[in-house]
Parts: sequence; C-alpha cells; structure tokens
Amino acid sequence: MTKLWITVADAGGARIFSKMSETPGVTLLQELENPDGRAHTHDLVSDHRGQAEKGGTGVMSAMQPPTDPHEEKAIEFARKLNHILEKAAAAGEFDRLSLVAPPHFLGLLRAHLGPASKHRLDKCAAKDFKNVRPHEIAQRLHELLEQVDAVAR
Repeated sequence: MTKLWITVADAGGARIFSKMSETPGVTLLQELENPDGRAHTHDLVSDHRGQAEKGGTGVMSAMQPPTDPHEEKAIEFARKLNHILEKAAAAGEFDRLSLVAPPHFLGLLRAHLGPASKHRLDKCAAKDFKNVRPHEIAQRLHELLEQVDAVAR
C-alpha cells in the first residue's frame, strides 16, 4: 500500500495530509502557521530604512532592502516547510508527495525541495486550497488529483 502526503500551503500556512492508496479520505497530519506571511509590510520592517556611508565621504545614503519583506518571509516559510518534508521523506514516512499551492508559492516550494522529497514528488497543482474547510478538503483533493491524473495520461 502506497502512502501519499499532500501538502496544501500558501505563504501564511500549510496543512499536511496523508492518504493511503486503496482507501478513501485523507488524514490531517500537521498544520503549520506562518503569521508573517499574512502580516502588513509596516509590521515586517522598521519605520526607517538603514543607511550606509557612501564612498568614504561621510555622506549617508538610504539603503533599499534587497528583497521585498513579504517575499523574504515566504521564502523562509517555504524552506521551513521543505525541511519538514525532507526529514519525513528521508525517514520513509511517505512514498509519494503532492504539492498544492498558489502559483508563486508553489514555485518557491519546488525551488527549495531537498533531494529525498524531490525524488518522491508525484504531482503539483497551482491552486489555493489553504482556506478550504477541513471537512471539504478530502473531496476537493480527490477531484484535483483525478484531474491531474487525467491530464498526465
């Protein structure tokens, strides 16, 4: 019997579900929250930009952050989530992995997958299911996985 893990995520949080082949329904294994992924920019950065001395002249220049604060928090959360998945994959806790996330966050997840998780990656879907109620998730995931299977054939 094959064990599938389905990760439904966005920058604000993730839910990891388990599904055994040959059995209906999914089981919620873990839920992770990332409040920084939903925070306003003013909550993520200070009021004043940093300053750096410009060319040794004593003149100070405002520095721009190299990346958007929301993007930094999304990347940080994608790495954290992938660390959890990689650990579980290396321990043999699942045979196949499916990722369901909005397009941009799905790209971040895929970019930071470790080798054990990447080897087990089966399906990806660019959908936003994070706010789907738990009792509806099994049906939505079932429909989505059937669609992905039909396209793959």
